[in-house]
Parts: sequence; C-alpha cells; structure tokens
Amino acid sequence: MDKTTFPQLFLAPMTGYTDGDFCRKIVLQGAQGVILGGISVDARSELASQQIIKRGRKEFVWGTVEEIEGLLTKVKLEVSKLKNLKVMKGINIRASSPENFAKAASALSPFFDFIELNAHCRQPEFLELNIGQNLLSNISFLNDFINEYKKRVKVPLSLKIRSSVIQNPKDFVNDLSSVDILHVDAMLPGKPEADLTKLKDFADLFQGKIIGNNSVTTTGIALKMLNIGISAISIGRAALSNPLLFSEIKDRLK
Repeated sequence: MDKTTFPQLFLAPMTGYTDGDFCRKIVLQGAQGVILGGISVDARSELASQQIIKRGRKEFVWGTVEEIEGLLTKVKLEVSKLKNLKVMKGINIRASSPENFAKAASALSPFFDFIELNAHCRQPEFLELNIGQNLLSNISFLNDFINEYKKRVKVPLSLKIRSSVIQNPKDFVNDLSSVDILHVDAMLPGKPEADLTKLKDFADLFQGKIIGNNSVTTTGIALKMLNIGISAISIGRAALSNPLLFSEIKDRLK
C-alpha cells in the first residue's frame, strides 16, 4: 500500500448510512475510497446494535460469525453495488472478542482492500462490552484484537480511533501492535472543528498511513488537514448534506 496508490479522499463509515448504494453514490461524486459499515459481526455486538436501533438510531445488522454464510451473503450484495468502479474499499467492523473479530475479518477480507477495527463508537451498549472507544483505554485488550487479526488475515488492518480519548499519542503509538492504517477522528470536544494539533502529533509519530476525520465540511478545511502531513482525509456527515463536496475536493487535488 504505497503512497502512489493510497487515495487521499475517503467516505468515512457511518453506521446506518454507508451501505453499498450510498457508497456508490459518493464514489460517483468523486470519493477515491469508501469504508462500509460499521457492522456488528458477533452475537453480543449484534444484540447491542439491536438495542441501539430500539432507541431510534440506525444500525446495520448484516449477520454474524455464528452464521457466517448470512453475513457473507449480505456483504457480497453490498460490495457488488460498487462493481466496475475504481475505488479502494474497506469495511468497519465491531466484535465482542478478538477471536470473533479475526474470524469475521478473515471471511470478509477477499472482498476488501483493508478491514477496519472499530475502536471509535461511544454508544453505551458497546462500551458495556468494553469495545468501541473503550478499547483505547485497554491497550492490552486492543492488541489482542490486532494480534489475532494478524495471525489470520493478510489484507491491511485499519484502526478507527477517537483522538480525544487518548491523552498521550506518543505512548499510544509506542504501545500499539502492527496496525497499517490509523483512522483518526480528531474531534475537538465542544467545538465544530477538528483538533489539527493532535492529528499532527499522530502523523509525526505513526509510521503507517493516517486518515484524518472530523469536521471536513469545505474544500479549504480538507486541504488544510492534508497539509499537516497525513495520507488522506475522510468525510462523514457532510457527505449526507453535501455529496458534491467530494467532487469539489477531488478537483483541487489534481
């Protein structure tokens, strides 16, 4: 995954929105990479998703490793909607154990250029399972997920994190096992902007690819974020309200 082939402009995963149809729509607007999901892939994380749905959120429930054929059938259907499009594809997944994460990732890996571990969600139903952003405060458990993945799966691993949870980026990166892509939601709590200072800290420390995320709502913000030395940006909520933003940014990247 060298610099010449890694795209600069991604659609971020947004649970309940980034299925195959939505990803196709955004690729046609100029996205060079898309991340489907996030999806829950084992019984406990799926139950958490169902509980979240009941309180009004949209969540993907596409199947589990307990019934792997159902999971594969649904994911293959979504990926087929990107057929004949030149785009890098990833999928963001949640599981309640390292073994189930690696098992699902192994089954899904033939359809994607990378798999993304969700260490980002902050819904209480996921936090009760000690997954989502709670993985960021339990590095040993997080590394269990990463190490189990690396035993079984050959495609690159992305890790989606929430940087505001991490007090010391240097210690975090030093303690982290072999991750290929770090997808950083650089949310600045209470502010409608990203924490570019902290994002740059990660860019200076991490040896792999970095995707910067949060509050990319204009071409100017996108270019400013890229100029701090990261590999790519991802756009989430702005894709819902202004899909043309992708083509505007792509034109400036030429």
